[in-house]
Amino acid sequence: MYKSVCFFIFSLLMSAQLFAASLYEMAEAAEDRGDFKKAQELFDKACRGNDRDACLALAGLYFTGGDGGELQSFEKAGEIYNRLCEKNIASACEGAAYCYSWGKNDEKQALALHKKALDIAAKGCEKGNASNCHELGTFYAPADLKPKAFTVDRKKTLELFDKACKMGRKEACTDYSELKEGGK
Repeated sequence: MYKSVCFFIFSLLMSAQLFAASLYEMAEAAEDRGDFKKAQELFDKACRGNDRDACLALAGLYFTGGDGGELQSFEKAGEIYNRLCEKNIASACEGAAYCYSWGKNDEKQALALHKKALDIAAKGCEKGNASNCHELGTFYAPADLKPKAFTVDRKKTLELFDKACKMGRKEACTDYSELKEGGK
């Protein structure tokens, strides 16, 4: 009896995860088609099912507003990013920082969130997380949007992008090549 109950619970949990994953994929497809309202709806459902990637995508959709900007809400994006930042997801802290900086004109709060994101990414990179190494590299990359308190360090950026690339992060390989070729 005990094994049957455990198997049933395990099956339900796996079904919920597969459902959230399929919602995420359907949302991505809707976004690719330009149906941002449908993408928003599906990302939201998957996010409520605790799909971290769907939550990040939903926050990003609110941040950018979709193709026409009609969905843009720095407040909604900030709420989602803050919730994920509290779970030590560096990119979410960075997103929250931009929401505070642009949406609320609160540079002090934005800088605090940028620093938290930097700390989270550094710890993750030290533990061998390719995504965090890539994220950490972006903190030192030349960018117009970065707070003045952050130092641009092209050499460090290239080292971190290269490290993340060698760990299998394809986006880091692209960023490494672009920065190296661009000479910025």
